[in-house]
Amino acid sequence: MSAEDLQKLKPCFQTYGKGQFKGYVLTLKNEVLKVNNNWPSPWDKSEAMDDAKSLLLNDSDGTYQSMNVETFWNISPLFQEYPLEYFEKYYSKMKDSVVASKKIIVKEEAFLRHDRTLIPQQSTSKGGNPQ
Repeated sequence: MSAEDLQKLKPCFQTYGKGQFKGYVLTLKNEVLKVNNNWPSPWDKSEAMDDAKSLLLNDSDGTYQSMNVETFWNISPLFQEYPLEYFEKYYSKMKDSVVASKKIIVKEEAFLRHDRTLIPQQSTSKGGNPQ
């Protein structure tokens, strides 16, 4: 939306000249778009998310699954880049998705084992070489 269109929305904005109002809008836009360089990258594109997901997926004995959020957050400095209250949300969503993924993986592996009993793998290739 252009500054001119925005100015037409409210009568109180029309008291300013077009150039002056456009300057206010551009200043406001620049303030909103300023990015703090100390902020971590978005969670869904971060190395921290990849590491946390990997730890939870490869957790065969349930060590990481049973940890409380703060203990898990303290495992890595990558996790600590995110405030704990945000990390709690990310962690709970990820933990739920990992549990769902593990259920799918277990089910798919069971299907694969079943299919292998129906169609056993041949010990040699068509050329007679061992597989």
